[in-house]
Amino acid sequence: MAGMLKQPGAFTITPHKVSLCILFKIYAPPGQFSVPFPFVSVAQHNRLGLFLLALTKSCDGILEPKLDELIHQLRLISQDWEASWLIDQLISRLSCLLSP
Repeated sequence: MAGMLKQPGAFTITPHKVSLCILFKIYAPPGQFSVPFPFVSVAQHNRLGLFLLALTKSCDGILEPKLDELIHQLRLISQDWEASWLIDQLISRLSCLLSP
């Protein structure tokens, strides 16, 4: 995922936006009323939610982060097993897509 230039006032689907959608679906799966797998506590779940909120707010610049930058950020906010699981889920779901 190379850095994508944004056109002012135009909404385009980018690899970064698709990645965020996948992570949001992991964070809040449909029909889930308790803390979803693999999170064992509300604190772990909330940490991912705060990360996604901050990431969404910070992407108003001209260049969106590349996939390796997003993976690095996930490793920073997560425990080893949690980051590995999230990264595996993200990459496997991205590789299954034929188009956004």
